[in-house]
Amino acid sequence: MYHSVTFGSKNSYTDWHLVPDGRPVIAMPEVKTNYVEVPGLNGVIDLSETLTKYPTYGNRTGDLTFHVLNGYRPWQELYQEIANYVHGKRINLSLEDDPDYYYNGRVSISEWTSNNDGTWSDISFSYELDPYKYAKTEYSSGPVTFNSNSTTYTYTTDQVGRMPVSPTITVSGVGTSGITVVCNNPELGISNRSRKITTNSTFTFYDMLLSKMNTSNNCRLTVSGQGTVTIRFRRGEL
Repeated sequence: MYHSVTFGSKNSYTDWHLVPDGRPVIAMPEVKTNYVEVPGLNGVIDLSETLTKYPTYGNRTGDLTFHVLNGYRPWQELYQEIANYVHGKRINLSLEDDPDYYYNGRVSISEWTSNNDGTWSDISFSYELDPYKYAKTEYSSGPVTFNSNSTTYTYTTDQVGRMPVSPTITVSGVGTSGITVVCNNPELGISNRSRKITTNSTFTFYDMLLSKMNTSNNCRLTVSGQGTVTIRFRRGEL
């Protein structure tokens, strides 16, 4: 294992013969906090989760440094190719050590340095990435077909990750009674939040959030009615 990093479709070792100066690790995002000082009160009042009921984060920021292997490409040619492909662009980034997930954000070349005699060079990339890493495979629950008003399906979200997500709900062949979707998520205080769907289309209801911040949470979507339903979302983790 070369502990390589893939930038978009370019692999740091296979395409550019770069070797990291240590095992690549993407920095954790900074936690967004809101503390209120109250005169005469010991400590502070923590309002960090007042609006969301869960922690929120800033972007992940940091650097990745690689040694440039000699004997493959003239340095100026390689430097130009990497700059044209990466510098300042918003791309996906994935680690060989964590193959099931990818990060997304803006990556730039922050430095190219050589030792005194010019026989060895290093290249450093700076990044500013979304706070969560994303599963490469999108989860899909269906399609599931409902034939009558008495047909129901409870969709338990075993594939949900740490990131709260609003699933996309695609409906086709909807009957006269429509499709009803009900969301429950005790973790976020969502109880029997429902929507009636009467047209064939794809919907995202942003007040229906799925999450798995602790192992005991049992968030679920319950679907009933007439039609064919597919529910999709992408897992996100820290």
